[in-house]
Amino acid sequence: MPYSIKRLRDEGHFRLRNLDGVESSDVFWAEAMKVKRLYIEDTGVYVARAKDRMPGEYVGLKYHRNGDYSTRLAFVGKPDDITSLRSVTFRILCLPETDDPQSMHLARNSYTPGRPVNERDQLILTAAQLRYVICAYPSRWFGFSYMAFNGDQSVELVSHRKFEIDLFNCRFLDKD
Repeated sequence: MPYSIKRLRDEGHFRLRNLDGVESSDVFWAEAMKVKRLYIEDTGVYVARAKDRMPGEYVGLKYHRNGDYSTRLAFVGKPDDITSLRSVTFRILCLPETDDPQSMHLARNSYTPGRPVNERDQLILTAAQLRYVICAYPSRWFGFSYMAFNGDQSVELVSHRKFEIDLFNCRFLDKD
């Protein structure tokens, strides 16, 4: 079933129905860049241009492609529902590519009052999800900045050194 996008009541807010029907990351990116907020149906998660403020919400990840900061999107969810945010982020990062190999730069979460210090900057993907995203797209360049990685995530990053992975101002936590 193909995806569809429906306008919501708030200006610039839209809802994406059937994320699994989106053909590629390029198509998703084009759709997300057209609107102020693109809600993913039945998840409580939305994607927005990262320059927009999201007061009181949890930005799980900021992400831009091919070195173009104007394409930076933020994955935003509820502070108490990291599972949905993690799932949607993973599904979007796993969309196939149609253009030449891409570079993906992932940046830290936003500061969220009340979250433990070790979670504020930690990558929201699990170690298994991180491994899948890196290995499924070996031609992609990945950059990570201002993030913290738990022990399992650190092992995944180190064990995939043959791929193009850059880290900038990241921390490795020795305990989960």
